[in-house]
Amino acid sequence: MDVRLFRGSLFAFRSFFTSLVRHSLFGMRHSLFVFRSIFNLLLWVTGFGLVWLGFSVLNAAAGTTAGEWGEELSLTAGMDIAVANNPELAIQRDQVEIARQDANRAKSYLLPQVGGNSRYLQVDRDSAEASFGAQPERQTSIGVKAQQMIYDDQIVSNYRAALRLHQGREFDLDSVRLDVMQQAALRYLDFLAARALARIE
Repeated sequence: MDVRLFRGSLFAFRSFFTSLVRHSLFGMRHSLFVFRSIFNLLLWVTGFGLVWLGFSVLNAAAGTTAGEWGEELSLTAGMDIAVANNPELAIQRDQVEIARQDANRAKSYLLPQVGGNSRYLQVDRDSAEASFGAQPERQTSIGVKAQQMIYDDQIVSNYRAALRLHQGREFDLDSVRLDVMQQAALRYLDFLAARALARIE
């Protein structure tokens, strides 16, 4: 295999892959499955599948086998490891949870409010008799109150703002997740390319 042709093809594919990931950041909120599916499909369509690159090229160039390199880490496994252990993603997940709780708290003011109270009063017998029945010796009262807010501009505005903040935090989380996956995939490609070039040269 011509080294310059291999390098040129790899650079073109790497650039295309980077462009694909960057464009996906502004589109689909739940695009992780689609992202992986499209990426795997493109690998095979272009003829530069990572399995072929990691095994076929190396075996043809140097006569090595997969066992000599140890257990091979797949692209998706590497991306999953990066997503699970990235500290920035952990911070973003906490931000999403905080925003979710704030939205729920703001929403609670829109729900029906129910309250209750009870009262027990006891006076001495002499005072009760002196009141000629106006004040009983023992008196118990129980009350229940329910109310529903019809409309309050401030409460509604606060809830809408909290809801949008929560949605924004989720978008930020998806964006950071895609960035981490992109970087992990590019580092994976760089490693395989360097390993293949070392054997070809």
